Amino acid sequence: MAYMEYIKKYLYGLLTIIAVILLSVTPLFPDQLYDLCYFGEPMKNGEFLFVRYRNALLEPILRTYEMYVFNPSTGKITFLQQYGEKSYLLPVVSPDRSSVTYHSLIEGNDFLVTRNIIRGKSTRLRFDTSGYFLYNALHYDNETVASVLRRGVDRQAIYIIFNDLGTIKRLHNGRNFREVGFLYNRSVYYVDRIGDRLSLGVVRSDGQGRTVVAENIEYVRKAPNGEAILYSIDTDLFLYRAYNNESIKLTEHFSPDEGLPLIADDGSVCVVYDGDTVLVINIPSGDVLYYLSFSGEGRGDILSRFTYYTVMDNQVLAIQYKKPGQHLREVFRDEGPIHLLGVSPDDRYILYRFEDRRELRIYDRNSGKIFSKTFDFTIEEVIISPFMEFSEAIHSIYIIASSPSGDDPASTPVRELYMYNYPRRSLTAVSTAEETDIAPYLRER
Repeated sequence: MAYMEYIKKYLYGLLTIIAVILLSVTPLFPDQLYDLCYFGEPMKNGEFLFVRYRNALLEPILRTYEMYVFNPSTGKITFLQQYGEKSYLLPVVSPDRSSVTYHSLIEGNDFLVTRNIIRGKSTRLRFDTSGYFLYNALHYDNETVASVLRRGVDRQAIYIIFNDLGTIKRLHNGRNFREVGFLYNRSVYYVDRIGDRLSLGVVRSDGQGRTVVAENIEYVRKAPNGEAILYSIDTDLFLYRAYNNESIKLTEHFSPDEGLPLIADDGSVCVVYDGDTVLVINIPSGDVLYYLSFSGEGRGDILSRFTYYTVMDNQVLAIQYKKPGQHLREVFRDEGPIHLLGVSPDDRYILYRFEDRRELRIYDRNSGKIFSKTFDFTIEEVIISPFMEFSEAIHSIYIIASSPSGDDPASTPVRELYMYNYPRRSLTAVSTAEETDIAPYLRER
């Protein structure tokens, strides 16, 4: 009995120590935050997919993604997964933003779920892969999926999964895939690491033909419409055109940076920065629509479906690149420095801020007026849905914001998601600490 009492006291002491460590996790690790919007993508008709990364500080087997869809018309939030379903990969959104696909595990069983958010149609296929899904991509038909699966040490393969037929076919073997996706002609492109080199290739979806586009690449980005791929070798930037399986050089002075080069969301045009020249290039032809001779960093520039926007000092300049014979002209000016955040799909509203990241400023090109709104949180990112029905009834943006988790401004911050309708001046809390227990969502930045 004495021995059992000793064991109980020992375990109690050990649990007490663990509890103290867990309770003190915030001051011990200042580079942490409570993340209630780890990932977000606008969907069709203005809906918004957001993901929470639950238990990120625990062992990998306990870290899971929670997926939700917010409907701005009804205010309803829908949880996408089933009870007991665990997802370790982020969901993939279809090119037209109507569908998502994701891999999940339920009691050790593999499932690939493809769901059309707009129509409510869902396909759930069961596999026996021991959870070795690594990457997924959804075709433009919203039915066909390309997946990378691990097959052993330094052995991976790309598979094509046909949801409508419920079949799977191995397409191409590789070593260490870093990216996979569809092109408009149903071909699949991939980036594979072989040794210390990255290789870009394209393989037909029937498996009957494969092309190695380039090796020793550093940067790669697919156009949203799947007609072309931008990639770089050293300081050379190339445009691979899917329709003729050829590449053309765009510049010899390329330096990849976050968000650059710019690509329009319809995939029709890209903007490339080449020293003191800005090139507006048609995709997929590769023709240069405009040479703009000025030196710009490009980090705050915006490319809509109609217009390229840039900032010089306290001026916002723009060129409507789809109209021939245009020139870069001033749209408006304000106190500086101006940081562009976004432009509405109809090009009417320009969203920006100054140094104060709590303030949102909106310029109305129709009226020439500027509206300013200061929030209780810090704006991290403004997301505008290209599919939002822009009218006075619903003219909204999504804001990923951060704020302190307690009364102390130095407390661990919370990343939150809001929707702001600026014609009505109304703010909707979508995923915030007001309605959520934030404890399970603590993670390292």
